[in-house]
Amino acid sequence: MKIGIVWENGVSKWMSQMFEPLMDIPGTDITVFVGERNKFDVQEVKLQKQRLSHKEEALLGLSALPGSLARIIKAPYKKMDFYFNSLNKYLQDYDLVECHDSSRSLNTLAELKRRGAKFKLVVSYAENIPYRQIFDDKTNHIKHGSYEIIDHFIPWCDTIKKTMLLEGMT
Repeated sequence: MKIGIVWENGVSKWMSQMFEPLMDIPGTDITVFVGERNKFDVQEVKLQKQRLSHKEEALLGLSALPGSLARIIKAPYKKMDFYFNSLNKYLQDYDLVECHDSSRSLNTLAELKRRGAKFKLVVSYAENIPYRQIFDDKTNHIKHGSYEIIDHFIPWCDTIKKTMLLEGMT
């Protein structure tokens, strides 16, 4: 099974620890995608890493014209995606992809699924403030535009699960 992890620019040795036991399962290939502007040193991350660069993203975008340009122009907010063209390239044969809640990476992965990507989309949900997105239009847009595409939510604790249920997620 091929598993991808997309945590935008928050990949660290701490976040990766929860995924490391998966490396011991025979037949499991797990890769974390690391953005060029990642906030942490990933040298100690034990998972296989795929570096994402702005240069490759731009070149892939140019090769996908005019669609890639139209996607940027028609976006309701700035910076809606996280390496859209690169993830489209790399995730073609993945079985499962995990990301975190209400993020640009979630928006990107949901759109890739809408366009036919076959991976299961799993979202780690850490938001424990009910309806927080009403204070942020971009987050609200991502949440309402992506959640129907998600195959499975993983709340980080019971309080978060209760928040999700309160908001109508099942």
